[in-house]
Amino acid sequence: MIQLMWSGGVESTSLLKLLLETTNEPIMAHFVRMDYQEDRKTLVEDTVIAHLLPEMTKIRSFKLYKSYVQIADHTVTPADHEILYPFALLTHRAHRCSASYRALCAEDAKNWNLDPIPYHAWRAGLVAPMLKSSETLESVLPFHYTYAWPKSKHLENLGALAELTMSCHNPIRGKPCNHCKKCAERRIAMGVPVRDLIPNPITNHSGPVV
Repeated sequence: MIQLMWSGGVESTSLLKLLLETTNEPIMAHFVRMDYQEDRKTLVEDTVIAHLLPEMTKIRSFKLYKSYVQIADHTVTPADHEILYPFALLTHRAHRCSASYRALCAEDAKNWNLDPIPYHAWRAGLVAPMLKSSETLESVLPFHYTYAWPKSKHLENLGALAELTMSCHNPIRGKPCNHCKKCAERRIAMGVPVRDLIPNPITNHSGPVV
């Protein structure tokens, strides 16, 4: 079984589509709901996953696995990878997965002035102290070639499904803010001019881009 950490974003949905289409292995899409990031990690991603699920299962069936994280102290805001990689390791072992992936794009690495391979090794290396003697990062969390894809290629791979994904870090009432870095990266990848409008993938409502 292959595990994919799935958020309903462009990269993880693109990789899920690719795995469903190009492998015969059972796929477990693992969605971690994080209730310390308010709107984005609760209502929005839940809704995105619900919209995407029936479309993705048209490719072939897969298992949707859900985990839940709640941090009562809202002054504590872990980065996504600080939650996702340890969870991936735990479920990798429990379900005896052959590989576990957390999707990335070239822009993620570029933001840290790194190439995709060292960027992945740095992020996944968070769980290195947790590995058993029989495990390596490459055997548990291997590099996938799509981590080097630019966001535009992930969008191209998704085709019409891209409209159902969400990229925004700070959605407002379930709609993309059109101001955050992730909205900007998506706009650039789509080739949308700065002053154009970006439709909300869920409601098809458009907001101004500045």
